[in-house]
Amino acid sequence: MLALAATPGSEGSFWGFVQGLKWLCPSLAPMIDKVNRHSGAQKGGASGGGVRGHPEAAIAWLTESVQDHSFLPQLDVLVGNREHLHSFYHGESV
Repeated sequence: MLALAATPGSEGSFWGFVQGLKWLCPSLAPMIDKVNRHSGAQKGGASGGGVRGHPEAAIAWLTESVQDHSFLPQLDVLVGNREHLHSFYHGESV
């Protein structure tokens, strides 16, 4: 299991990690923006809250990603960038 590098709601939040898709793969930004709009999550990259701060955003992203079969490609982008991954998760967790 991965451990967050910081407390929920901070830069080490799960939702902040997922929102990294916006700059890691700009073609995926519309999906993240759509989830932000529909869930009421804050916009603006890593400061967008965490699982506790915006559970609806995290759940909406996961649900939509699985339903439209884009979860694995998005996960590949997120974990494929080691710098991004290590900025959100402890080194011994990855």
